[in-house]
Amino acid sequence: MSAVLLEATNAGLATCPLSQPLEVAATRDRVRDGLLSPRRPVDGVVEEPEES
Repeated sequence: MSAVLLEATNAGLATCPLSQPLEVAATRDRVRDGLLSPRRPVDGVVEEPEES
């Protein structure tokens, strides 16, 4: 997660980790099912920045 936050900050975006709601199992399951299904490899979701 820290790598994602650092990459977003590097791109000029503001970030804020909100992990506390994910400590509740039911919420964690809903987020997982809603965002991560169907499961895809990370390189299919995250684009590598172009080198300049």
